[in-house]
Amino acid sequence: MKAWSKQAEERLEEYLRARVIREGLEGDDARELKEDLRAHIHEEVEHLDEDQVGSWMLERVLKRMDGDGEPSENPSRGGSARGRKAAWAFGVVLPALVIAIEALIGFCAGVFFNPLPTVWHGLLASVVPAVNAWFLTTAWRSSSRVQGMAAGVAIAVAAFYGFLFLPLFPVSVMAIIAFGLGMLSLTPVFAWLATWRIARLRRRQVPYAWQFRQGWWAGLAGAVALLAILEGPGIWTRWQMTRALDGSQAAVENLRAFHSEEHLLKACYEGGDGSQVATDIPGWVMVSWEIPLSMFTQAGGGRRMDSAKARDVFFRVTGKPFNSLKPPRGATGGLVGRRSALMDEWEFDPDLGGDAVAMRLKDLDLAESRFDAHVDGTSGLGYGEWTMVFKNDSPQEKEARCQVRLPRGGRVSRLTLWVNGEPREAAFSTVSKVKAAYREVAVRQRRDPVLVTMAGPDTVMVQCFPVPAQGEMKIRFGVTAPLQPFGWELPRIIERNFGLAAEATQAMWVQSDRRFKVAGLPAAHPDGEGFSCQASLPVGEAVEHPMVVETTAVADMNAPVWCRDDFAGADEGILCRRGRAGAGPAVDRLLVVVDGSLSMAGARSWLEPVLAALPADRATVLLATDGVENYPPGWDFSGGRDNEPALREALVRAREGRHGVVVWLHGPQPVTLTKGEELKQLLQRGTTRPEMFEVEVAAGANRLVEELGREAGLQRGPSLIRPADDLGRFFTELLQGRPTRDWQWQRVATPEQAEGTEVWSQLARQWAMEQAESGEPEASKTAAAYQLVTPVSGAVVLETQEQYEQAGLEPADPAAAASIPTVPEPSTALLVAIAAGAAALRRRRGPAGGSRSEEPSMPIS
Repeated sequence: MKAWSKQAEERLEEYLRARVIREGLEGDDARELKEDLRAHIHEEVEHLDEDQVGSWMLERVLKRMDGDGEPSENPSRGGSARGRKAAWAFGVVLPALVIAIEALIGFCAGVFFNPLPTVWHGLLASVVPAVNAWFLTTAWRSSSRVQGMAAGVAIAVAAFYGFLFLPLFPVSVMAIIAFGLGMLSLTPVFAWLATWRIARLRRRQVPYAWQFRQGWWAGLAGAVALLAILEGPGIWTRWQMTRALDGSQAAVENLRAFHSEEHLLKACYEGGDGSQVATDIPGWVMVSWEIPLSMFTQAGGGRRMDSAKARDVFFRVTGKPFNSLKPPRGATGGLVGRRSALMDEWEFDPDLGGDAVAMRLKDLDLAESRFDAHVDGTSGLGYGEWTMVFKNDSPQEKEARCQVRLPRGGRVSRLTLWVNGEPREAAFSTVSKVKAAYREVAVRQRRDPVLVTMAGPDTVMVQCFPVPAQGEMKIRFGVTAPLQPFGWELPRIIERNFGLAAEATQAMWVQSDRRFKVAGLPAAHPDGEGFSCQASLPVGEAVEHPMVVETTAVADMNAPVWCRDDFAGADEGILCRRGRAGAGPAVDRLLVVVDGSLSMAGARSWLEPVLAALPADRATVLLATDGVENYPPGWDFSGGRDNEPALREALVRAREGRHGVVVWLHGPQPVTLTKGEELKQLLQRGTTRPEMFEVEVAAGANRLVEELGREAGLQRGPSLIRPADDLGRFFTELLQGRPTRDWQWQRVATPEQAEGTEVWSQLARQWAMEQAESGEPEASKTAAAYQLVTPVSGAVVLETQEQYEQAGLEPADPAAAASIPTVPEPSTALLVAIAAGAAALRRRRGPAGGSRSEEPSMPIS
């Protein structure tokens, strides 16, 4: 060590006192600054050539320090060569390599959790190797405060990821010993330790440790704040969801106040009934420590997210069905790339062949859609055919599933699947039989069936599998339904497990024997003896939103009409119908239950005036709020409310009158019933059984309606085309006595015995609908014979005749299948002339079994 002159020592002390005053420091900070500066100055003078430190030499050093404040050489070159190599390996190279691998292929995202869900996470993770490399090379040229801030950020981020991967440490060590694998999950832990060591070494080498410390705290605080912004909402959401899954109503209320929808949705796709094993960072924080715990104890390791309950919580919190949103980004790729074909987009579908639409599948879309309809004003019936083409862009086969709301009183009367470009018609039979055939062929043989069954009032479930990998599947189903006073509703999708292709459109064709209009479509124009219109709409607008064919002039529905029934015997081949109008009893006790969910918020402006107009002495309005209370005007609709308590209370009150009616105004309720049997008991038992109507104010799947409609006689209320007018009219009719119409049916052998106007053969299917749902023992046989999907019958298309024979089914004859009329529809006078000619021919030739004439119809082109 060099000797110092007395003048140099005095000058040094003077300099240190002045520097402390200049920096404005006192106490410990002042003493630490003096110690750091004294040590640094002594180190600097030791590198000079002179043997003794004098005033002149000291001034040179002080001048250099005051000039740039930092040393002119790299002190970070200190330390052992082995230590520097370890720092480079575990602090720079391995972390950078692991980040690159995860960003490119998403290995951890597909197995455990996604550590890089956003670009921000990727940038934060990259800070660790970048800062460590900087510290090991050129950081000495920067100020102590800047180095401290960088160290604080790097340590916070390294500690965050080290903590996330620490539960995998025992498993990873065992994997390395047994298989030589596991460094990917060990690297974040090693990087955490290496970053801490490099930062400590850097702190010893900076000239001003107090500045380094200040910068360190600032950097640490900034990184923690950013991580809290990124992950705080998710961790809060996961914690509250865990409580909600255990039955905590307070947790549901907390989530309604604040939640991360992204993390709620992710939970719906995890666990026993989900498609993904991996979770997100907050989900991993909640369950990751069960992994090491399960290695040493009998506890832990067995708890998995109950995705079915998570979906209920999602609805309770957000008021939206979980599958109404696009599925979350899961293990389908890394931050900047896609995974290999082997590890990539495999998506497990636990509901394949089941009875639920369930989760939305990735890369499965409705690519094309077409709807053709004919509305016959004379018979008061409409028939439409919906053709759908599903496209699967994934490398695995998938099942397309959806629920379709049919026109009021409508039933599916045709089902077709294209196999190798050829249309194949469905077989109609009992529900159990067609479901068994579908599951055998779809799930076990993985061939080409399509299945349609009833899911609820005027609602069917459509399933088709497999939509081939990187391929398409084309189906078509026909719907027969009576006209209502407001017109003929078009079918629409209310729940689906597939997306809608961005550029897809729905080709619309509507025709009728009289003038009509459809909101959103061009005006109908004359087309032969009738009218028609054609349009192409974005598929998102056409397939999920209500559309109605409104006819301007409807025939007298009580007038007699008849048709030729091709499914009946020779002596009953003519089916006649006559209507009889009546009125139901007036309601003396009206209970209105209003769903308090978020989906009803858009209806408040028109709904409250309608409710206010109800007579207070005969009507009571209840609000479903997870409990029940009288409806308060101005209610803030939020979340997804449990409607069962309010419905039970309404049914109990409705029994107090001679004729009590419950009207349930609701949005989607895609949740399972909690006390379904109690609710059904109230509808099925008692001396006076109240009627119950459901009115869909906001479209969507409704499990309560499905369950009560199947077993408890729940009736469908009016369609709200003009909401305030339609609902107000319905309430008035209930209070004054609803108009009714009964159909009187008669069968005769010849047209001469029939009275009225001949209409198309869909009339026979209307008769069959009534018979099939009458509860008679032969109901399912009648439905199958007339090719109808009803609560007791379904339809399935199989690929080969051999599969039909194995299932004990017979496919429908394409010639007997329902279809859109294709020949000009004759006028009434022409029909009379044809009938007279036919009668004369029969008198000349005797009883005939000759060819049947074409049924009345009109052109579609």
